[in-house]
Amino acid sequence: MAESKIEKFAQNIIPPQGQNQTEAWEKFLASEFPTTRDEYWKYTRVGKIANGNYKNVDRVEDHINITDDIVCKDYLVVVNGVIREDLSQYTKTKFKVEFESAETAELNDGLDVFGWLNNATINRKISIKLGKGERTDGPLQLIFVGYGKNILQSSLVDVEVGDNAEGELVFSYLGRNSEEVFTNFYSRMHVGKNASLSVNKFQLEEGSTSHVSNDNIVQENSSRFTINTNTLYGQLVRNNLNIRVTSENCETNLNGIVMGHGNNHVDNHTFVSHDKSHCVSNENYKYVMDDKSTGVFNGRVIVQKDAQQINAFQSNGNILLSDTASINAKPELEIYADDVKCSHGSTTGQLDENAIFYLQTRGISKRNAEKMLVAAFIAEVIEEYENEDVRSYLFRQFEQRFGWVL
Repeated sequence: MAESKIEKFAQNIIPPQGQNQTEAWEKFLASEFPTTRDEYWKYTRVGKIANGNYKNVDRVEDHINITDDIVCKDYLVVVNGVIREDLSQYTKTKFKVEFESAETAELNDGLDVFGWLNNATINRKISIKLGKGERTDGPLQLIFVGYGKNILQSSLVDVEVGDNAEGELVFSYLGRNSEEVFTNFYSRMHVGKNASLSVNKFQLEEGSTSHVSNDNIVQENSSRFTINTNTLYGQLVRNNLNIRVTSENCETNLNGIVMGHGNNHVDNHTFVSHDKSHCVSNENYKYVMDDKSTGVFNGRVIVQKDAQQINAFQSNGNILLSDTASINAKPELEIYADDVKCSHGSTTGQLDENAIFYLQTRGISKRNAEKMLVAAFIAEVIEEYENEDVRSYLFRQFEQRFGWVL
């Protein structure tokens, strides 16, 4: 009998230990990789991942230089899915950080093929808690580094923000001497009553890295959740963001910046479910696609029948810098209540040639004129970022990686 794609994919992966992981592994082996016949994956082919020759590791002892990517005074470093406490500095944060053996960690049910793979192959689960009424004096940064060749790195992060607490996290995904690395990330976040959580994500994995991220958030009464996703690198990136607003008087903010270049492919799938009344959600994603890059945006908002007086706004803007770049956009609204204010929209176009010509008549080169117009285009998103250190880091990435001064 011919070997299946799943079996071929798994041939170099260390078999999991412990009952929970073994069960997840068996469910992974019984699954199939999605294809473009699946509506949820219509515009994203995962053949690069499915045909990969990956292996996972249980220890990484090399020193990894991450100095230039440390944004916060408190940070936790994970290399190839292995927690590196020797490279970390987080003991003074008000977040309580704990690690749980993968063999005993409580895992989720009802996952897809990537979720089962994640649960089966994590090294240790990362648990981050902020107690009731606590307020952090700065964000905690989690730095995930892919290092080496043909590496599968899986991480599972649980975040619990207690009632009336306020915290901020930064997730940074980096590559160091990496080739054909697959990052498989899964998070679960719970924001308590009258609590606030902000998350800033930086996807900066260079070269031939593939990345699938699943973030799952639950908001309680009068809570506020904000996530800013910045994708500047990665050959294949798929972000699944699922938010359930389970109570009243909540605020939800989703912002994203995508810089496409080369042959890379970036797909953002967002889902917000408003289950109760008197809530607000704002979503704003900007794509700038160059060369032969491709982008996908699928934003879905559901207003349930018991969710009256909901304000839900969704915006997706796209600029194509070349004739060979492309974008597939599909904003969606499903409304089952009658007292709501909801809107969505998506626009795709090229830079204004008249504006470029005007700037050129003022002595500005065409390339610099294009940079100025792109900067103005994405500034609307960056202005929503409340943390100045995060904004400065983003500006530095644009300058170092693209030669753009914003």
